[in-house]
Amino acid sequence: MLNEVTDKLVLDFFMTGKRKGSKHTQSHLRLALDKIRDLSPDIPRIISLLPKMKPKKRNYNNLRDFEVEAIKDCLSNPLDNRMTLREKAIVALALYTGMRGCDIANLKSGDIDWENEEIRLIQVKTGYPLVLPLSANVGNALLIYILNERNAEDRSEYVFPSKVQPGKRLSYKSIGTIISGVFDKLGLRPGESHRGIGVFRHNLATRLLGAGTESVIISGILGHTCPQAVEAYVDSDITHLRELGLSIEKYPLPKTYTDE
Repeated sequence: MLNEVTDKLVLDFFMTGKRKGSKHTQSHLRLALDKIRDLSPDIPRIISLLPKMKPKKRNYNNLRDFEVEAIKDCLSNPLDNRMTLREKAIVALALYTGMRGCDIANLKSGDIDWENEEIRLIQVKTGYPLVLPLSANVGNALLIYILNERNAEDRSEYVFPSKVQPGKRLSYKSIGTIISGVFDKLGLRPGESHRGIGVFRHNLATRLLGAGTESVIISGILGHTCPQAVEAYVDSDITHLRELGLSIEKYPLPKTYTDE
């Protein structure tokens, strides 16, 4: 019963137990109760009992420097056949443009403007148009794949047609599987969980931040509908975070730490 809801009951739900209520739960509960607040005098009281909760900050996983170099070396070496030409084209798109996996899978031949060196597409997630520069690294990888490995008999409009269903595009899930397989082929991240295409996107955002690129430009490159979305990557911007770090050289440390 509503009149039996106490402050202890509310706080126990949000603050204790294995399935604690989250900021997301609190927001939805507040919204639902607010819509029916006139049905009972207890509802405004319960709303006032809902605790203020900070949203959890998500730490993005990025590519390490040696991983980026290993991937670039494989992409740039035509004799390195650890990756197929299709895999090289997909990885080049992910590494240099930060495109989402769904947009890579949905990429059409007409989206590539070779003459003006641009990629123009409608994003699957947002429905908004996105224009990206077609760099030599990406353009060459795409062209080599199309001319030498893509099935010439497949008249599909998609750049990466399905091998199982001719005429259809690769599934979104297949992009993630391909990226995970690339990490295996290059001997990177064995046993680690973050092996999806998202790490390429996070890597690009973080490196642009580290280079001092304005957030509105980064949002445009990543296809965000809100420039504030870039703020989620700030905690991964080690370059600028180090500038704000405080020296601890004046504070005594255990000998075991100083030896290391």
